[in-house]
Amino acid sequence: MSKRKTIDVSHTGDGADVRVPVENGDPARYAAEVVARRMYGRRGYCRVCRLESWAADGSSQTWEAFIGHAARGGGTDGHNIRLYV
Repeated sequence: MSKRKTIDVSHTGDGADVRVPVENGDPARYAAEVVARRMYGRRGYCRVCRLESWAADGSSQTWEAFIGHAARGGGTDGHNIRLYV
């Protein structure tokens, strides 16, 4: 049995870094969803995740994500976090 390959994604939200499986196609979105659930419970989610900057050689990226939970009236109550992949 082979070990699963993962990367650690650091962020500005609550808690430690998030370990993301390499085979996941979108590590920033995956990590944002994990951080949202840590901060807002099981109803927490990532509303928007956008690429802010990246290294020229493609070795690293900075993402901004809006995370929160459903609000009355159909919106989302939450805040932005940064993710460093």
